Amino acid sequence: MRRIRSKIFTIVDHLSRSQKRLVLMLTDVVLAPIALLAAVLLIYTSTGPLYSLPDLWMLFGLVAVIAGVVSTAFGIPQIKLNAYESSAILKTAGFAVVVAVAVAVLNLFFMPAFPVAGLVLFGMLLFFASVGVRNLMLAALFWVLRSGKSKRRVLIYGAGNTGMQLVAALRAHDRITPVAFIDDNMSLHSMTV
Repeated sequence: MRRIRSKIFTIVDHLSRSQKRLVLMLTDVVLAPIALLAAVLLIYTSTGPLYSLPDLWMLFGLVAVIAGVVSTAFGIPQIKLNAYESSAILKTAGFAVVVAVAVAVLNLFFMPAFPVAGLVLFGMLLFFASVGVRNLMLAALFWVLRSGKSKRRVLIYGAGNTGMQLVAALRAHDRITPVAFIDDNMSLHSMTV
């Protein structure tokens, strides 16, 4: 297991920033057609439409291109994995909405009978897949970076705003693990914050 982590670390460590952006953009390019395929299969509950609509495969290609362009336009590949928080998730939601609207327009030509519920389902699947895959990539990155390194468990004095900001910053640290808060405010004792 250590060898695998070491090899993955070597690969990730040697990637330039532009190569990392390309990987993140390609993630969106691949996820969009997969989300559309999942929506079609869930709506029709069979593979019939995949065979009866030969133009559907061209739609998958167009969706991939649109996803790449929209993702780049929204700046999603420029967001570092460890900085992927609420504002980035909102950008991803906007990305999913714009791609879903583009698919709605394309469906007028490729699948005119595809229901609106299928388009909404596609947008939701694309959003959740994009956020989920980035979280998995971040977890895998932390797994690789923390290999063989001892961690220091720390207590944080103060469970207020500053303490919460400190915890958010320390969660991304590869050698420090926040364990608990110490606070003299009795109303915060025994609470999970």
